[in-house]
Amino acid sequence: MRTVLWPAPVLAALLFTIGVVNAEIMPLIEAQTKLEYGGELEYTIAVPDDCKSVLLTISARMDYPSAGGSTYVMSILLNGQPVTPEINRRASRLLNKPLNFEMASGLKLTWFRSPKWRVVYSPDFDTVQSEKAGGSRVLDVDPYKLVLDVTDFVTRGEGNTLALAHAGEAMNLRNYFKDNPSLDFYLAELSVEFSDQPPISVPAKMSRHTPDTLMVDPPQPADVQEACIIGKHGALKIALPGAELKFTTRLSYPGGGYNYIGRPADERSEDDFTITVQRTDGEARVVAEGKAYSLTRMIKLLADHIEIADTFTNLRNEVTGIKYDNHLQAPKGSVIDAYLGGDHSPGKTSVSGLENTSLYLALEDCGCGIVALDDVSRYQGVIYYDADGGGIRSNHFGLAAGTSHTFRFNIYPTARANYWDMINLARRDLDVNFTIPGGFSFSGPGGILNSTKEDLNKWLDMRGVKILSSGVWFDRSKDAQVPCYHGTHMLKATKLRQRLKDGVARLREWFPDVKYLIYIHSYINTDETAAERYPEARLITPDGQHYINPGYTKRIGIPFAYFYMTPENSYFEAMKEVVDMCLDENKIHAHGIYWDEMAWCSSRYTYKAWDGYSVEIDEQGQVTRKFAYTGLISLDAKRQLAEYILSRGKLIGNSCPTSETMTKLHFPRFAETAASWYPARSHLYTPISLGDHKTVKDWPTLIADVRSKLDLGTVYYYYARPDQPAPTITQHMFPFTPVELHSGWLLGEERILTKLPGTYTFGDDAQVKVYWYGNEGGAVAKEASQEVKQGRRLVRLDLAEGEMAVIVRADADR
Repeated sequence: MRTVLWPAPVLAALLFTIGVVNAEIMPLIEAQTKLEYGGELEYTIAVPDDCKSVLLTISARMDYPSAGGSTYVMSILLNGQPVTPEINRRASRLLNKPLNFEMASGLKLTWFRSPKWRVVYSPDFDTVQSEKAGGSRVLDVDPYKLVLDVTDFVTRGEGNTLALAHAGEAMNLRNYFKDNPSLDFYLAELSVEFSDQPPISVPAKMSRHTPDTLMVDPPQPADVQEACIIGKHGALKIALPGAELKFTTRLSYPGGGYNYIGRPADERSEDDFTITVQRTDGEARVVAEGKAYSLTRMIKLLADHIEIADTFTNLRNEVTGIKYDNHLQAPKGSVIDAYLGGDHSPGKTSVSGLENTSLYLALEDCGCGIVALDDVSRYQGVIYYDADGGGIRSNHFGLAAGTSHTFRFNIYPTARANYWDMINLARRDLDVNFTIPGGFSFSGPGGILNSTKEDLNKWLDMRGVKILSSGVWFDRSKDAQVPCYHGTHMLKATKLRQRLKDGVARLREWFPDVKYLIYIHSYINTDETAAERYPEARLITPDGQHYINPGYTKRIGIPFAYFYMTPENSYFEAMKEVVDMCLDENKIHAHGIYWDEMAWCSSRYTYKAWDGYSVEIDEQGQVTRKFAYTGLISLDAKRQLAEYILSRGKLIGNSCPTSETMTKLHFPRFAETAASWYPARSHLYTPISLGDHKTVKDWPTLIADVRSKLDLGTVYYYYARPDQPAPTITQHMFPFTPVELHSGWLLGEERILTKLPGTYTFGDDAQVKVYWYGNEGGAVAKEASQEVKQGRRLVRLDLAEGEMAVIVRADADR
């Protein structure tokens, strides 16, 4: 890290002008300044007491010989907080240009993706705006400059700290270039302006919770039966406080054009497309039929949500493709925040392929969300936001001749604008509030075999770890034949197998209550004979080639080939053999399996195979090609293999389910968290965040990571393992059976986890024990006040900034 304090002449100039109204822009740099690849610059800023707004201007490029595009690579922190562009969907602190932009090539991008800002590759501060940039030219706006209203990030007086960080080294960015460019940042301008003009940005709403607030916050759904009306053409209207939302569906058909459910007949383009509506108390049946397909929609108005089931039937003697789009529209200008898969960054307009298949629109005094449920809609679904509305659509749905499929989803109107209300209601309906064991950490066999019993016991106890897992099977010995093993190749890793067996045996002897899992990956195979042995299981690219992951192959030095299981193909039985090797008593004899990237595959599609539901559809609504979502075609085999593992031991998965089928199997699965909002991907299953190994480098960054995961309503599994001087909140985090998730605190059956001050209760008078952790992360000797009122034990926690606590039922305390 390179720290640069404010140059003395600049500081003197600022101090001289503190009392001046309409102060001029104060530069933080006097000439073009270099921020080295992987480095950091830091400045101290004194903010005048009488200024009303503070603007930050940064003009930056990443050094490259030509206009080479751009990437998210710069972090901006003020007083330790990441500076983001968003305030909400109504307002942005990015003042000099829209958050989204277009290049001459037609590619549309955004200037920010949490937690980093986009910086252009450029040899100077002119090229990317000129015709010399070709397709990389940025149209209409200055691609180098950011002007940000940061009023809500600063405090009046001295001591504000601005830090700019180059994330290229952590991203291994230079590895993507053959010509070895410097990729240093150059800053042409870095300045702050203190103004008496009102701020564009506004402080975030203060928390409703104070030390005197009782932290009992169950969901507040709208009265669905009273709020909802099913009208002509199948229209669904939802009347909420201050706003009426409308739910409609758009359907393509062969020949071109669209039909609509919930909109007038003159807006449909297919001749003779008919809609009939039958209503009974709390239910409706909508039947729509055209020449190619029929749709029967069943609507149930329940007490706190709406259930919708859409059954499509193909009426033709050939495959029919249907672009299917369910849209929720709010009044113009009413949406404050929109959560797409849990991400409420205002620059985000669509997400797909993620585990949290929900959209939530937050208005001033109410909100409404949609959650996709069935397997096909969760795999194919694109969650989107557009002009005070949004929805979940599929551009690739297809049916074979004479077949049917039912899409299912729930709508959750809420009586207040609270994303967590939708999440907690949906979690109940998905039946995912089951017990999460822990804690968890990775550790190769060397961590066991090279430790004393006392040292290993201290390491486990300090972190509260009860489950360990091996990582990827790397062989780093001098005489290694290959650097690592994946898939059925693991069966040939004789030395690694023996080392793992010895480590498991030692752990079983020393700590019988600690479980050890073995890493597997069901898609990757590094065995060079695998393609010949399992030809029908190869992932095939659109041009007919076997998919080989280019990034892993380059980095590791051997081909990373991809295969998929089905119950019928030979690769399924081969992966069962790998599992048996890990679990059999006369082999490694581990306690279970850690399944990496369980719901993920770096190639989302495979060709020369069909999953029965996925097709490419042209502008005329005609099917041009069948293909398979990799996860969908392998889904039944993954379910069977998971059930087989669970019948023999424990199972933990990387990535939460992207299907209803796998959601029904109850075992821990976590979200990796390389982006700050990624914990939200776990909100519809086990709310577990894996630590961020890219940012966690030492004890302070570990504690900051744990806090950030609590902010997003999740518990913590270790990834990076820096030296830890003291126990922290993870020591008393598990077991945890979720009841409610909230930002900053979680209510479980056994314990409450929090970083917010307040008065907490389990709702009864049972005895509890409180564990308090200071702002540096370690345990501190502080007492919580307790009293019993009306049969409820109330525990008051006056937590200071950065502190955390666990309230544990006495009968659940470890």
